[in-house]
Amino acid sequence: MFRYVMIDEYQDTNQAQFEIVHQIAGEHQRVCVVGDDDQAIYSFRGATIRNILEFERDYQNVRSIRLEQNYRSTTRILDLANAIIRNNRKRHSKDLWSELGEGEKPELLTYHDESDEAEQTARQVLRLHHLGVPYSQMAVLYRTNAQSRVFEYAFMQRKIPHTIVGSLHFYQRKEIKDLLAYLAVLANPADAESLLRIVNEPPRGIGQTSVNRLLAYAGKAHINLYQALQNVSAVSEINSSLQKKIGEFAAKLEEWRQLALQAPVLSVVKEIMAHLDLVSLYKKSQDPQDISRVENLIEFVGSVSEFSERWSEDHDKPALLEDFLPFVALQTDMDRMQESADSVRLMTLHNAKGLEFGSVFIVGLEQELLPHRMSMDNQESIEEERRLFYVGVTRAKSRLLLSYAKCRRLYDTFYYTKPSLFLQELDSGLFAGNTDSADLNPAPRAKPKPRHRITEKDKQFRIGQPVWHSEYGRGIVLSVDGTGSDARLTISFASGKLAKIIGTFVSTEAPE
Repeated sequence: MFRYVMIDEYQDTNQAQFEIVHQIAGEHQRVCVVGDDDQAIYSFRGATIRNILEFERDYQNVRSIRLEQNYRSTTRILDLANAIIRNNRKRHSKDLWSELGEGEKPELLTYHDESDEAEQTARQVLRLHHLGVPYSQMAVLYRTNAQSRVFEYAFMQRKIPHTIVGSLHFYQRKEIKDLLAYLAVLANPADAESLLRIVNEPPRGIGQTSVNRLLAYAGKAHINLYQALQNVSAVSEINSSLQKKIGEFAAKLEEWRQLALQAPVLSVVKEIMAHLDLVSLYKKSQDPQDISRVENLIEFVGSVSEFSERWSEDHDKPALLEDFLPFVALQTDMDRMQESADSVRLMTLHNAKGLEFGSVFIVGLEQELLPHRMSMDNQESIEEERRLFYVGVTRAKSRLLLSYAKCRRLYDTFYYTKPSLFLQELDSGLFAGNTDSADLNPAPRAKPKPRHRITEKDKQFRIGQPVWHSEYGRGIVLSVDGTGSDARLTISFASGKLAKIIGTFVSTEAPE
């Protein structure tokens, strides 16, 4: 029936689509596909790069036409893109070129931490805007949705209009709204809307029927829903086993409410997170969206930690829940402001595919972010992460700024980062200014001679060594990454907590 078949974006097809096309066109062989194997970044959706790489094996007398002229980017941006992607083994060889002129060399910028990176990026955006670049011609690209938070905050502080593409603003995401609802109930038990949101989130067996009976009881007794939960034993329509579940939930809420009156908000949030075990709940899922939820929750704790530090510096006392919630309310109010057509686009590298901007910022170019920590266990995954970087670079028309932070907050602890493997592979001459190649290649590439090999005896910290942390107490070192006081330690604490902490934050002796 179909005598000719033409397929666009062939690198994004899956196995089922391949079989369908092969059955349609396998006999007459009149098939034309267009695609770029260097932009195959959707394996998590089931796409397979095999289809485009092996097209010449699947069909007879194939004619390949390389479309290497690029009509978007200047030559120096394409030089960087070509240098990045040449490190992939599984690809069709090609080199992009352009007639748009040499243009500016890409810049590589190093910042102290993620907040510094966001603040300086915001300053760069304002500088470019004052030079006449429309906000809509600027984009900030990152690997994970959780990274948007610090940029949203920095842009809001400087009143830079911005739009989150393909996602919600940080404080509007489902898992963050759930956690904020817990905090809202602790601050105001009469907040029925927030309480209804969390009464069975995460699932604890309290269904809508039970909730309706609690609401009916509250109406008759002229009390609010929180008080009805505390007095669930008086609700005869609810059986005893369910009364026990509801009673345990109500008791925990009241315990946290009392805690929030005097304990620092960071301690309250960590206590709630630990009890609900939300991170483990989402980590059990194979859904990439749930992995993103884990990253958002960890980033939320980071945001509370960051706020608490600023508050303590300004007020010389710990930040309480009543101090934190107005800050969050301000963020969420700003999120609801009508988005301007002329606004900076903030998005993940995946969402940037197919788009183009005059000026592009690619941020967070660190090991475990890009390549992502969950994509570092095999060569195929690393090559897809490299393709993702390549896609981001080729979104830029005339100006490209890359950056990474030397230190990053994870949960409520800072750790030292390493520049992305993909940066370490590049010649510093591809970048503007005096990019220090030592910064990009922190470890020697040559295999060290045996006499220089680092052993456990060379390290300041050793596996099995007892250590002490000011907050977590006594612990045992399980692994050591590095040699000096800045080594990254994995520690098992007596409380049952497992944490990765920089050596400078622990002591080898317990306090007197």
